Amino acid sequence: YGGNTKIPFSTDDKVDNPVSLYAATKKTDELLAHAYSKLYQIPTTGLRFFTVYGPSGRPDMAYFSFTNKLVNNEKIKIFNYGNCQRDFTYVDDIVEGVLRVMDSKPEDNYKIYNIGNNHPENLMDFVKTLGECLIEEGVLPKDFNIEEHMELVPMQPGDVPVTYADVSELERNFSFKPNTSLKEGQMSKERASFVCEEALAYYVKEIGYDRIAKYAKSYLSSSAHFSMSSTSLNVASRTSFSLSNCWLPSVCDMAWRT
Repeated sequence: YGGNTKIPFSTDDKVDNPVSLYAATKKTDELLAHAYSKLYQIPTTGLRFFTVYGPSGRPDMAYFSFTNKLVNNEKIKIFNYGNCQRDFTYVDDIVEGVLRVMDSKPEDNYKIYNIGNNHPENLMDFVKTLGECLIEEGVLPKDFNIEEHMELVPMQPGDVPVTYADVSELERNFSFKPNTSLKEGQMSKERASFVCEEALAYYVKEIGYDRIAKYAKSYLSSSAHFSMSSTSLNVASRTSFSLSNCWLPSVCDMAWRT
């Protein structure tokens, strides 16, 4: 939605002026999909996700990278001097939205929907909530000072001050509106552990425990994302929700490819 000042962001808004290459690729994708849909009568639905977080996310995303910085006693950069808001959306809500939309043929063979929490959170509040969760889970010490680990910096190029999804069409057509709160999503340890253990069980069966253990030991001791001196798969798969899911996909992918 680029520098759109009208909020919440609606799929009816003009989005022809992206402020980053990343956003431009998304717009390009939608244009190509629209052309194919019209040329070949292919029912096509596009989904615009808003700041997804949760288990098995990419290690470079804020949810995990912030955790690793806090664990390593490093400072987190808060852009626009803290005046940034994001419509953080828990991954389970994204999945539910996809499942509801995927079996429905769109009107005129083409339709776009937003899937977001419809409730922007200040980035500083996100960091504070994350820190509180990590303290509650025993990952950080009880006397850990979250605010001392925040560094307020200017807005980075290509970024926007706020994201805010208008999900009225999603709610109207599919009776669904994401509603997982930030605290609830960040504290979903049970769900994250289940995902991690289920994935681990699958890869152990397909690849073998020894091969995964070999790469896990190497990855966890040298990874820039998360350092651990020694571990076992059994213990690591039950490590804090914010840490365990960072390494599992990477490790299993390495083992699979070799």
